[in-house]
Amino acid sequence: MAFYAEIAYIEWRYSIMISTELIVALLQLPKVGRKTTKRIIGNLKYKVSDLKDLHDLVKEHAPVAKLPDYTSAEIENAIGKANSIFEHSDKLGVKVISFDDNLYPGQLKKINDFPLIISYKGNIQSLLDKPNVAVIGTRDPSEYGMRLGERLAEVLADRNFNIVSGLAVGCDTAGHKGAIKGGGSTTAVLAHGLDYIYPKENQELAQEILDKDGVWISEYFVKTKAHPNFFVERDRIQAGLSHSVIVVETGIKGGTMHTVKYCEEFNRRLVCLNHPEKYLQNEKVQGNQMLINDGRAYAVSSSEEIDMLSYLVLGDYFASHTTSSGYLWYFYDTLARTFFETPLDTSAWKPLLNNATDHLSEHYKDVYRDICARLIKDFDISRIEPYQKNDREDDIRQTALKIKNAFQDYKIIHGSLKLKTTVFKKFEDDIDLIVKMRDMADQKGLDYGQKKINKEDKHNKSDNTQYNLWQE
Repeated sequence: MAFYAEIAYIEWRYSIMISTELIVALLQLPKVGRKTTKRIIGNLKYKVSDLKDLHDLVKEHAPVAKLPDYTSAEIENAIGKANSIFEHSDKLGVKVISFDDNLYPGQLKKINDFPLIISYKGNIQSLLDKPNVAVIGTRDPSEYGMRLGERLAEVLADRNFNIVSGLAVGCDTAGHKGAIKGGGSTTAVLAHGLDYIYPKENQELAQEILDKDGVWISEYFVKTKAHPNFFVERDRIQAGLSHSVIVVETGIKGGTMHTVKYCEEFNRRLVCLNHPEKYLQNEKVQGNQMLINDGRAYAVSSSEEIDMLSYLVLGDYFASHTTSSGYLWYFYDTLARTFFETPLDTSAWKPLLNNATDHLSEHYKDVYRDICARLIKDFDISRIEPYQKNDREDDIRQTALKIKNAFQDYKIIHGSLKLKTTVFKKFEDDIDLIVKMRDMADQKGLDYGQKKINKEDKHNKSDNTQYNLWQE
């Protein structure tokens, strides 16, 4: 909690104290990186927005930030570099934003050592408005792994997931191509400035990503060339942006393990494709098997397990949001749990439902409390019988539909006096998506929360004889 409090504090200070241009200029000074810049931002006592303020800013914060004794020429040089970055970015259609910007991905802002500035080109809304799944792996996959990764990305893109990857040859390429084939969007996280594409063989694919409503993103400014260390840093961004990371194929010591490490550090859902028996001796899947056998990753090897994964990642997405749609997931989850686990009476429902709104603003609390009252009344009147196991999914769908109906009633009564029409539409779309994903769950009585796998929990591993995600 202390970490998130620190982020909130820095974000608040920054949002009223310093401009994007000045942050970029600070980062151009010798020996100044993200940590030093954050330290300066956290200690600001007055607003600075003009690049000319850099001289006074450096002088005042030199002791706290342990800055060198910069000359006026060095500071002016940093200002000149910052101006050049913005001018060159603008010519290329590259946007440069700070972590205070509304377009900065909220999921990325939650990680440790988040970038203060990111550059992007394309439609960043495709990254913000959907659950993000990273599809990653070796640059030299087997032919089977290449087809597997592409097909998986296609399936997920068709279900409205945004596919995140690094535009490298191999599994990354499979992820991007599959997303495009599935009619969805994909995000390329690059380890260099957005004025060129690496590797060269993926230049056409990179352009197709933009043409298909996707986006390129990088924490590096234009004119910054790729460096080996930047690819490891890029891996942290891939994991940070994503709600789940799927490993197609990797060796035990492959570069993919950097992303795996960040995935675990950021508490993202880690998934590995579990190959059929005849592929398990391949060195390129030994990393997958290690992560599965150690209980560190979900094993996925069938269409049913992809359905399960889709539902769980959707839940992670809603739970991670700080918007009304995110809170709707919490509310829905609480309703479903309460419906199945407590008597249907007002005294049992009210405390749980009120707890679900504790983290809301007063504005949204009024909305949810009104919906809550309608739902309690509805359930009390109908006196729905306790569910039977085989009817669980039908009951859950009915619960979701009741939420939607109650919300529509609220809209009719209060209209635009409380919330904008666009918010109502988003709410209703989210409910429809929840019901749709529940339909995909195949009446299996799914777990609501993030499943934790112990090292002893071997039943997670799939029976390869049931491998039916797609035909070889």
